[in-house]
Amino acid sequence: MQGLEKIMKRYDPAIWVRFWGSIMVSTTSFMLFPLVVLYLHEHMGVDMVTAAATTIFPALVGLSCKWWVGSLADRFGRRPVILFSLFFQSLVMIGMAFATKAWHIYLLYSLNALGQSMFFPAANAQVADVVPENRRAEAFALIEMGWNMGAAIGPALGAFVYNFDPTFLFLSQALAQFLFGVLAYFKIPETLPENRSKSRQDGGAMQEKAVQPRWGFSVYLPLIAFTALAIPISLLDTQIYTVFPLYLKEHFVEYVTVYGILRTFTGALIVFVQLPLTRKTESSSPAVILLITYLSFALFALLYGLAPFIWTLIIAEICYTFADVLVRPHQQKTVSILAPKALRGRFFGIFDMNSSVSNIIGPVTGSFILSHWGGKPLFIGLALLLVSAGTILYLTVNRWFLKRKPALEESVST
Repeated sequence: MQGLEKIMKRYDPAIWVRFWGSIMVSTTSFMLFPLVVLYLHEHMGVDMVTAAATTIFPALVGLSCKWWVGSLADRFGRRPVILFSLFFQSLVMIGMAFATKAWHIYLLYSLNALGQSMFFPAANAQVADVVPENRRAEAFALIEMGWNMGAAIGPALGAFVYNFDPTFLFLSQALAQFLFGVLAYFKIPETLPENRSKSRQDGGAMQEKAVQPRWGFSVYLPLIAFTALAIPISLLDTQIYTVFPLYLKEHFVEYVTVYGILRTFTGALIVFVQLPLTRKTESSSPAVILLITYLSFALFALLYGLAPFIWTLIIAEICYTFADVLVRPHQQKTVSILAPKALRGRFFGIFDMNSSVSNIIGPVTGSFILSHWGGKPLFIGLALLLVSAGTILYLTVNRWFLKRKPALEESVST
């Protein structure tokens, strides 16, 4: 009992709200979103190519709005943006449940992407607000663990519900978003740091007032470079959920079973090692940790491309697990260090653009290379891209990014 109480006190209540909310929402998300294309094809008569385009529209919406939606959390506060985005997404899901036309799904799916683009920068900025720098990677890892728990159980539940009545997939997602919003309303306070300056009134008294910081484009240069260097990892992730099943089909008769075994194995392993590994590496150099993760992802791609045998692929999945559990918490921690306090929401929003870029170009590019030249050039190319990006990141993340942070903070606040 004391051990449980110690664990609960280790993290701010806002982190625990995010953890439990992530489990709820990720479970229903992974129940629903892998089956949206199938739903359009089977229940609305949309051909598979057109149905697959549903993944492009949300990515385009995310890419177009992430530059500015993050600043909403910096201007209006983390709490109102979080609450609005959750309840907004809940309403969108209800609309999707009762949609009667394919274009309704396309429109609402894109609006849902807008809500997501608002939520994650605000929520991640809040983590940076309430967690000390030396424990941020651990806090982000706890949230990632909650998300991965939902990802591990969601697909199987989704298949069961889809066969019963696919409408309940949308309603379950709406309910999860609503419950998360209610939990956030009662348990999450406002954490936005205030920027204040003193001004003299007519009577001579000094009064504090909130000020908007001044900034130049140079403030964003390290973040833009860091975001661009994160794209190879996002590209690899898009291949896992789009091209990998097609690639496995060329090498295994029961390719669907093999794909399911590999993803389930990886999902379960991630849940068990996420927090311990991140805690052990919390005090390590971000440059070293990120280089190791990029090289591990590259090894994963090489093993898939050069040795597509079941035991080799299991080893590859272990490499992927090791890299996956470390890269996102340390990426998010690095963004929180780079970001001036007054721009945390915008910085997290800009960094999230790397996934939108990959979701737009990844599936099409991967499918084209696979169909014309096969899987080996695709995975070797990804491995080379990851090694190059990881090396550049290692050479710059300490020398340029983190050492410039105090100067950037000063340039924003003066």
